Amino acid sequence: MSDVLREQGNGASKLDITQELVKQFDLWTIEDAMRAWWQTTNEGWRLTHVGFDAFEQCELEHWDYEIPPASRTQPMVLLTLDRRITRPYYIKAGKHPQLCFFDSKEAMLYALYGDINKFISNLKLY
Repeated sequence: MSDVLREQGNGASKLDITQELVKQFDLWTIEDAMRAWWQTTNEGWRLTHVGFDAFEQCELEHWDYEIPPASRTQPMVLLTLDRRITRPYYIKAGKHPQLCFFDSKEAMLYALYGDINKFISNLKLY
């Protein structure tokens, strides 16, 4: 199951991924999963808490990095992530928030910068 995102290829849409993952659940329809799993149903790859839980239940590999607490609510950070991240991701709330990537390349890029602001600045260049 951990290869679903890789098998779908980089050109896969949210709908493609949702259709593949929803097969693992008896209670979800594609329409319900699209509304419940994603922050937006059109552009942007940010998952909701429900979506993150569904991805974890499917045992999809992800990489988590701690981010400063204020970053998860800064409009520029959220907008840039939403516009530039090309695969599913999730922002875990809490005392020590985390940015969770479901794409190894984006996770590696973040790890190289090690800082949300440097990462965001780099994303803006592309």
